[in-house]
Amino acid sequence: MHWRRRKSLVNMTQQIGYAMELVIVGVAFVVLCAFLLFVPPFTDLFGGGELAAKVFDSLIQLIALDWPMILIALAVFGLVGILLGHRLSGPLYQLERVLETWMKGNRRVRVHFRKYDYLLPVQGTLNEFFNHQQSMLEDVEKRAREIGESLKDGRSEQAAEQIRGLISVAQELGEEASLRRALGHIQISETVRQV
Repeated sequence: MHWRRRKSLVNMTQQIGYAMELVIVGVAFVVLCAFLLFVPPFTDLFGGGELAAKVFDSLIQLIALDWPMILIALAVFGLVGILLGHRLSGPLYQLERVLETWMKGNRRVRVHFRKYDYLLPVQGTLNEFFNHQQSMLEDVEKRAREIGESLKDGRSEQAAEQIRGLISVAQELGEEASLRRALGHIQISETVRQV
């Protein structure tokens, strides 16, 4: 099984942004806890009064002496955030590559996420969507070939019926207007064009 990607930073902006959010949430949590534990109105509620003041003074001295360790801890926290961000950025990167491949005409490619990727729950839905789109496009291509053969053989009435079927498929895809524009470019009789 293949679980590793070649690049850890697939979308640097997104992953670093995620890491910064994680660091900010972590720091905010520590500040909130310190506020609740050491600020007098709250310490009196929890019965910490003088003890909280002594601990707070010791904590400030510890921070003043060990600030390099705190910076290292924040850096490690940020690195973990970048690596966790990869679980979201990696699948988005792969989905983007799959969509680009589809736009180039290769409709056989599907998404495959890793075991711990955050988008793994939607992998099946995405692949079902791609399967449905592929079958619809293959149906349109088949109908277009049949229309071409009917027109080539001079069977305009049959071609008109086939165009009606193609328009119904295009309506299902939400592409009726673009199909009608495409049909306007085909050199066919006026009766077929009015379908």
